[in-house]
Amino acid sequence: MVSQFWNPVRITFGPRSFERLPELLAPLSAQRIALIGDAHLLGELGLRERIRSLLPDRQLSIFDGFSPNPQVAEAQAAVRFVRDSGADVVLGIGGGSALDVAKVAAAVATIDHDLAALLASRQPVVEPGLPTVLVPTTAGTGSEVTRWATLWDHEAKRKHSLEGPGMYPTHALLDPELTLTLPPPLAAVTGADALSHAMEAYWNRGANAISDVYALEAVRRIFESLPMVVLNPDRLEYRTDLLFASLLAGLAFSNTKTAAAHSLSYPMTLHFGVAHGQATSITLPALLKYNAEASLDRMTQLAKAIGGNSIDSGARRIQVLLQRIGLKTTLADLGIDAEGIELCVREGYTPDRAGNNLRELDADGMREILRMVA
Repeated sequence: MVSQFWNPVRITFGPRSFERLPELLAPLSAQRIALIGDAHLLGELGLRERIRSLLPDRQLSIFDGFSPNPQVAEAQAAVRFVRDSGADVVLGIGGGSALDVAKVAAAVATIDHDLAALLASRQPVVEPGLPTVLVPTTAGTGSEVTRWATLWDHEAKRKHSLEGPGMYPTHALLDPELTLTLPPPLAAVTGADALSHAMEAYWNRGANAISDVYALEAVRRIFESLPMVVLNPDRLEYRTDLLFASLLAGLAFSNTKTAAAHSLSYPMTLHFGVAHGQATSITLPALLKYNAEASLDRMTQLAKAIGGNSIDSGARRIQVLLQRIGLKTTLADLGIDAEGIELCVREGYTPDRAGNNLRELDADGMREILRMVA
């Protein structure tokens, strides 16, 4: 089998690596920096002043006008902000929302396109925009090494993706010390999303021998480190392990995309307000069983990576992990009843995600998966 893997993002990883920010920006000749970040992180946690002290001679413009699950209109505002600031580099700091908005702003600010029209066209972003340095403060999204960004239109009940090779960041800077202030409940949700990324990269039609290595190692590390982070949030070694696992998961699905768990999660978030990582992870036990019908050998290897000796025991171990970190394992616990399941079946098939699933997926298959976790 011939395997192909490509990821152009330069990565700097390790405790206190945030202090290397000036060194990272030097090759980019950055004088005017558009900083896109979460207001709480930048203000109350002091990152804004820390950045100013690291970059005293740079012009810094700050945009924080976005919400969790960022809206298309908010991303449009970020594009205008970056254009108006005359920035030559975009610096994104925060969770997945901040990183996705930064990627969109950097990509679209340099082209003569309206963001809404670009999303409607579904055309890939081919040419790189402004150089982008992304600094995650959560261990989960992997956005710092992927070629897409997710935006939402809650009024229209729609989820959008902007993607293409031009969306890859220039540099990812991962300092686990920046994740120490993330509360355990948020660490649980974002870590569960990283687990979803890793597992979906493995039961994916686009998987190959290289992405499999990243995916399986990410799964192993998440099962070891995620409960420890939730139970011992002040321990840097556990935060470091989890952030590294999230990075590996990001590298895995940067080449495969996600699959059915993410596809089914979107209506859960849009209609029921379920947090993204909770929504993507709740169907993982059922999907392990479902995909075993397509490849028992692969799913058995995945079950072994999480400490199971069979498909059933692997699925049970996922449920136990979710329970240990305080997440729900049934749709009923999320307020999704039989009618809600049918809504998720109707709206949960996105071809560029569900179509990647190892076992073919149709409405009956989606209903089967959802009923397993009802």
